[in-house]
Amino acid sequence: MLWGCFWAGGFGPLVFVDGSMNQDAHVNLLAKNVPPWFINLREQDDREFIFQEDGVTCHIRGPDLNPIEHVWASCLERIIGKERARIKDPEELKAALFRRRLARNITRLMREVGRQYERSLPSGYRC
Repeated sequence: MLWGCFWAGGFGPLVFVDGSMNQDAHVNLLAKNVPPWFINLREQDDREFIFQEDGVTCHIRGPDLNPIEHVWASCLERIIGKERARIKDPEELKAALFRRRLARNITRLMREVGRQYERSLPSGYRC
């Protein structure tokens, strides 16, 4: 499994997870990966951030509130493309992502997704 986080300005760490993700593994993953990235981010961009987890029950009925689903779908389609059918395990996925220059493509994709969400907001709520 691939775990990642993002904000309007880009992506945080991408972490490959072996096995399944239970509550303890999820909490440990967050504790290990989010604070160092977030501290660095806050030093570079001092603004208020909202933390939202994908798949949280209160957001399930609002697909527009789960932008990560759109990001992963676009990531698979645009970055991996035709290789997708040939990927059989996490190591092949990791290699395909890095071959396709994941970081550069995903940053561009985030800007596009951010603009789409901003356009969907009522005018009084836009940035």
